[in-house]
Amino acid sequence: FGGLGGVPHDDTKIGTSIQAIGVSKDGKLCYLGGGETGGNVKVQQSNGEKVVLSNPSYLEVSQCDKDGKRYLCTASEVDKGANMYSFVVDPTKDPTTLIHLSTIPIATSYPCHFGMISDPLGGDVKDQVLTIVCSYGRDEDNAGVSTYLMNSKDSGDSDCVSKIQEIVYSGNGSKSNLDRQLSAHAHSTATCPGVSNEIFMADLGKDSIIQYQLEPSTATGGRSVVNLKETGKLGVPLGSGPRSLTFRPCASDDDVFSEKGVIGVVSLEIKASLLLVRRRVHDGCLEILQPPVSILPEAWPTDETIVKFNKGRWASDVVWSPSGKFVFAAARLHNSISIFELKHNTNDDGEAEFCLELVERVSTGGETPRCLCMSPEGDFLLIAHQHSHDITCFQIDNEIGKLTLTDKLEHPLAACLKLIPA
Repeated sequence: FGGLGGVPHDDTKIGTSIQAIGVSKDGKLCYLGGGETGGNVKVQQSNGEKVVLSNPSYLEVSQCDKDGKRYLCTASEVDKGANMYSFVVDPTKDPTTLIHLSTIPIATSYPCHFGMISDPLGGDVKDQVLTIVCSYGRDEDNAGVSTYLMNSKDSGDSDCVSKIQEIVYSGNGSKSNLDRQLSAHAHSTATCPGVSNEIFMADLGKDSIIQYQLEPSTATGGRSVVNLKETGKLGVPLGSGPRSLTFRPCASDDDVFSEKGVIGVVSLEIKASLLLVRRRVHDGCLEILQPPVSILPEAWPTDETIVKFNKGRWASDVVWSPSGKFVFAAARLHNSISIFELKHNTNDDGEAEFCLELVERVSTGGETPRCLCMSPEGDFLLIAHQHSHDITCFQIDNEIGKLTLTDKLEHPLAACLKLIPA
């Protein structure tokens, strides 16, 4: 392990590919296209351009358009020369084939997360996907958010990808943790169910969740685009380092958890905790519902070799069950996943109060769980392990939230998983 930002990273291997795996109905994993040790997806190149991926650590897949196509995007998480790569997943072709659309340079460094919003302009403008890329940077002036618009109508029969906006974050971070928070650190974005014109960005360096409004605009040539305008900010406990915000997926008017807004959880990477928040209905602002809840046991860490890495605290991904009943949170270094149930009670004033209650904490079955991927029906949870080079699959008991390991697949530098229904 080589130290990077106060936490251990394996720098001996660099990923160079996207690979396709399959998940059966009984939770078994396999590589698609044959082979027992993996095979890269096939890339149908455009204009003879060769697609070379360098350290593609995150990917995102859009919803289907009217023709059943999806966009897939990834980026090279590197300091200089970072690119965004966009592809089409065509249902009429082999599922292991990607059609390359474009390779676009990213001015900021270390792009690490993608968000996608289908038809961001609404109205008569369809078949568009807004892609938001977060870059955490390394120095003061190279973290930021870049936005791209994918529009299948802009170039005849060809799909078009164009950059819209680049917001570079500069200035100091909270400096509560001198290894990670000297400067701004844009880490991820999220959208809220039922709210089509907002995104929320987690700034790990500034201990903030920043809220943006999507504003229609007109680019050169009269083309309709979308710009981001900052409208609000939620400060989280200093030194906690917000990695991501994930909203509860099933908000409804007759749900006690949704009466006054949409509940979400913030993964606090540096403190290895979860923060329960809510986007209020009446003003759209975020509020904190519960103080941070640790995803680690009290006795951790016990190994002195782990203590030097931020005292053994290094949270990663968080996902909700589709029912909105359970939250699953991964902890690197401890290599565990904690399952929480969302609970509520009524206080003396007759107001509902909400909290996360631990169900169980189990081993993820590998080292450095970086990404969690929930199946659409909530039956299985997949975990990508960056340093043990494998993927594990767990079956979920949807009544009580507990996990049962069903399979494990060797996979070099597993960093991100996305499921596309067959």
